[in-house]
Amino acid sequence: MSDPATHPLETILKQCAAHAPQPWYPQDDGLGIPRKELDPLLDELRLAGLVHLTDWVPGKGQGYALTPAGAKAVSSPAVLNRLRKGEVPAAPAEPADPTPERASLAYRRGVSIRQALNEPEKPRVTQALLFINIGVFLIGCAISGQRLGSPEPFLMARLGDPQAGPVVRGILLDTGAIRPDLLFPGQQWWRLLTCCFVHIGLIHLIVNMWSLWMVGPMLENLWGRWNYLTIYLLSGLCGSCAMAAFEPVMGAGASGALWGILASLAAWVYLNRKALPPALLRHWTSRLIMVFVLNVVITFQVPGISAAGHFGGGIAGLLAAFPVDYARYHRGWRRYLARAALPLIFLACLSLFFQRYAAPRYLYELGNAAFKAKQLYDAQGLRKLLSAAPAERQISPEATKEIDDMRQRFRAINRLRWVGSFGDTRLREKVEAGNQLLESWDGLLAKLSRSAQAPAEWTPADEADLMEQRRRLVENVRRWNELPDPQKEAGG
Repeated sequence: MSDPATHPLETILKQCAAHAPQPWYPQDDGLGIPRKELDPLLDELRLAGLVHLTDWVPGKGQGYALTPAGAKAVSSPAVLNRLRKGEVPAAPAEPADPTPERASLAYRRGVSIRQALNEPEKPRVTQALLFINIGVFLIGCAISGQRLGSPEPFLMARLGDPQAGPVVRGILLDTGAIRPDLLFPGQQWWRLLTCCFVHIGLIHLIVNMWSLWMVGPMLENLWGRWNYLTIYLLSGLCGSCAMAAFEPVMGAGASGALWGILASLAAWVYLNRKALPPALLRHWTSRLIMVFVLNVVITFQVPGISAAGHFGGGIAGLLAAFPVDYARYHRGWRRYLARAALPLIFLACLSLFFQRYAAPRYLYELGNAAFKAKQLYDAQGLRKLLSAAPAERQISPEATKEIDDMRQRFRAINRLRWVGSFGDTRLREKVEAGNQLLESWDGLLAKLSRSAQAPAEWTPADEADLMEQRRRLVENVRRWNELPDPQKEAGG
């Protein structure tokens, strides 16, 4: 307990002197001062060069010891008198700490570890994630009750039932499950995230939510709430991308996100290994290895589990942990640079989906569009329409339906026109040829419709432009057919 006649600054300095040459640990003897008031005083003495940080010790916390300047200050009546008044002398003009940034990082890291292990907060984010997952599942049960008369088929995930199976699949999709064709060309990209909160049956939900409750609170304290949520969501998104890329079927579940936060724990242990006691480090390492091996066995032995989703989420969580840790303890532009690396992890996973699924599908859609363009030109009377007078260029209802279908296909495909940049040179050439074909086809249809709708306004220049559009279409169809299909050449 400090003497009320003295200032806490003087008391702290004398405590460090009394424990020398060993460090003084405020957690063992806090002088009766609340921790929130004690830490700023310690920072003042440290910044003045009177004390320095020692190794952080589990159970004891952060240690402090006198610097040479602090040892002189203890025996200096003038300095002690200033401390009694609450005044901290300016830092002495001594050679600067050769690694001030490292000392500062060590301090911040030590404080965060101490708070995480000794002063855990309520796991608000984990609780919210549990609430959302369970809530989405209950919504699915309610929909099942409406459509099937009972929630039981949805609870038991009766996907193989001839009658209930299609309805259950529909409910899963309605509540956010993922299917690759709904991403492309369906453009429902939000499913990459929503599928992480959808579960296929009660057992699936219980296993994942139990796992989340077992590891989530600890990881939320170790990383901090927002960092933990960032890793969780990023891992879920990347796991969804990997699942859609390698296993193009309907999928759902929080497993990718769970693998991500578990992998981030391995990264946390590695990054903080110097601040952890050897016994605790060995214990956590052995436990992590056991959990990883168990999860790998379950992934490959239990049917219906997406290995790609698990490993995709796990790799993303492991990679995300490093920039998150860097941003957590650094300041200024370095922090923002580390944060900027996180979206790159997701973009890399998204590009994997494009390479594995969207690019081949893109070529398939382009091929269909090219074939339909040539078919319409040859078989739907477009040759006659082009040679007829403008007022007689009335397109039949059948051809109109085909044309509308072509235009919809054209718009859907070109929303992802830049997908060609993820392929090799031959793929980019094929994609570009297909886009040029569709552009010329759409231009021809627009001109043809205008000539029939306003024949009085049709001019020779418009007619020449129409013929030019026709020439471009024929040329682009020829170019498309001549270019080899890189997917077929690769055996895809």
